[in-house]
Amino acid sequence: MTTVNIHALLPKNVLTSRSSARSISDAINLELRRANGTYEINFKDIRALAPSFFDELLSVVEDGHEQASKPMSPLTITHPPSELSPKFHAVC
Repeated sequence: MTTVNIHALLPKNVLTSRSSARSISDAINLELRRANGTYEINFKDIRALAPSFFDELLSVVEDGHEQASKPMSPLTITHPPSELSPKFHAVC
């Protein structure tokens, strides 16, 4: 499993904007290219997460898979600051 610690890439307590998610796309794409099997996005130490940030982050992951010419592998979300809505569970 490849784990990406979002707080290490974006050391903020609150993640709100789409541009913040896009700002870490290069680091996420690098990890996606290295990944074998499942992929984990870890939100440990993040206190709040806006839906727009999370939505854009999912787009970044999807774009990264396309750029790496890899099929979408299972995605696990760990330590979300609050319960994810059912629509995000369905996408992941």
